[in-house]
Amino acid sequence: MIVYKYYLKTLYRMRRFLLLWMAIFVFFVAANVMGVKEEKYNEISLDVAMSKGSSQEYESLREYFLENANFMEIEASVDRAKELIYLGAVDIALIENEGGQIEYFTNPSSNKGRIASRKAKDYLKFLNITAVNGELDKELSTKISKEKVAVRMYKKDDKMDHTLKAILYNRSFSFLSYPLILTIMSMLGTAIIVFRNKEAMSRISLSAIKHSRYHLEMFLANLLAMIVIVCFGYLIAFVFFRYERDVPYLIYFVNIVSFAFSGLGLMYLLVNISPNKYFVSGSANILALIFAFFSGAFVPINFLPQLIRSIARFFPMFYYIKANSLAINGYSSDIGFYILIQLLFGIAFYLLGVFISRLKKEKV
Repeated sequence: MIVYKYYLKTLYRMRRFLLLWMAIFVFFVAANVMGVKEEKYNEISLDVAMSKGSSQEYESLREYFLENANFMEIEASVDRAKELIYLGAVDIALIENEGGQIEYFTNPSSNKGRIASRKAKDYLKFLNITAVNGELDKELSTKISKEKVAVRMYKKDDKMDHTLKAILYNRSFSFLSYPLILTIMSMLGTAIIVFRNKEAMSRISLSAIKHSRYHLEMFLANLLAMIVIVCFGYLIAFVFFRYERDVPYLIYFVNIVSFAFSGLGLMYLLVNISPNKYFVSGSANILALIFAFFSGAFVPINFLPQLIRSIARFFPMFYYIKANSLAINGYSSDIGFYILIQLLFGIAFYLLGVFISRLKKEKV
């Protein structure tokens, strides 16, 4: 185990560089997990200006805004309505023209203006839908059109329901894949490049160590380093997140190890095609970002176009995030399959890296 021991000594000599990367890793994990915090939510208050009207619909809308907004009565003048919007005095101004039609005036760049316009149109739509024999049901329309947002605050001592757990743990452990694969590829990849200096490689070439034995020992040493990184990151996430009894931590851990294994194989492939450590570091950053974006670590995969979702199936991170989603929701039948795919990705990357390394050695 000469290569194994010598490589571990190289990692120890690079401890400052490794500690820097571990600090970056901790920052990513902590920032992600601590992102859930209590916020203050204020109910939106709308300022509405309306003229008097003659139609039943318009008068019903006036009564609705009288009860549910800061109301201002104006004359039926288009210029006056536009003036109030221009001055920012109201969010929406409505008048009934001579033809009995309702005219809306809002600032297109105002969020509150868009909300007020939508509320007015929704109310009128519900008013017509609920009409029976030409009679408008104002009470029912008002009840339907009142929109309320239920905001649940998450505090440390509160008991989370299953839906909230699914959201928090899926988001956190999915995002964890980005700093994890970035750390493995950049940190360990740079360490291998440093290890493969001319002096070390000349000694290895003169020794009786076979090519396959060399790669096996290198892989075992990096596997040990990978397990340390995974356990460290998992413990950091566990410290910042409180313990929940029905969260499948073991499945999460096995899934993370499987994904890290695929990242390790990709790192080995990247190292064997890289000319220097700077290429490794730059390529690792680009690949990690591409994987994270296409696989749904940054943006939920369901929000991405179909083309991107199809491409994501060629990345191990996609199966890691899918397994996380199944784990928290209690679907365990396909989790083993997704974990197996990640392991197969890692083996394929590693064997391809060994093959490229052998080709390079034959050319030399």
